[in-house]
Amino acid sequence: MFCLQIVGQMVDADNMKVHYERLTSDLLEWIRVKVLELENHNFPNSLEGIQKELLRFKQYQMVEKPPK
Repeated sequence: MFCLQIVGQMVDADNMKVHYERLTSDLLEWIRVKVLELENHNFPNSLEGIQKELLRFKQYQMVEKPPK
């Protein structure tokens, strides 16, 4: 009985490790993409262009950015 508990805990630990690795890989990819986006400092020179950038920023705040 005790052996089965240990084996179950080892399986759970392995599953959590796989989940953690997947989360960290996703986070690193998101960081890479965001760094590339943020390196682009070419801002539009029109009201319409600035409004589109503001809309993109609001989208980022509401969807991508995690809550505090």
